[in-house]
Amino acid sequence: MLCLNCLRAPKDGECECGSKNLLEKKGSKFIFFGQAYSQKKWLAFLATQKRYGINPLYLEEMRRKNMRIHTLTRLLLPSLFLLVLSLMTGVFLFAFHESLHPNSSLVAGFLALLFLILALINLKRMHLDEIRVIAELRGRKIVYRQIQGKRSSP
Repeated sequence: MLCLNCLRAPKDGECECGSKNLLEKKGSKFIFFGQAYSQKKWLAFLATQKRYGINPLYLEEMRRKNMRIHTLTRLLLPSLFLLVLSLMTGVFLFAFHESLHPNSSLVAGFLALLFLILALINLKRMHLDEIRVIAELRGRKIVYRQIQGKRSSP
């Protein structure tokens, strides 16, 4: 168990600070006020949580974890997949260029270029524009929102 107000482990189900914000973890489930959440839903729940007196340090740590996980799965992995798909299409085109019909080689070249451009756009958005993806819980649905990351001043 963890008290989300003072970030201490409570003794006998009661925290020293008197807060009722107790988080219990059972296996891969998080139990908060009798409601069980998976890790994904727990991170999304904390991204929009303002009414409970949860420690800001804990909220910030979970928000960063949320952004790291979902930026990886929603921006980086698709762009790497498109980059690999583009390279595979290009290698296929290069290896079988003589035996392909001219229209087929034109379509394969177009697809390789399209996949490469889409991958580069995603990588640019992630690294140069510093776009981050965060999961938020709205009602019972998880909504993924793209936010502008913090830029460092020169």
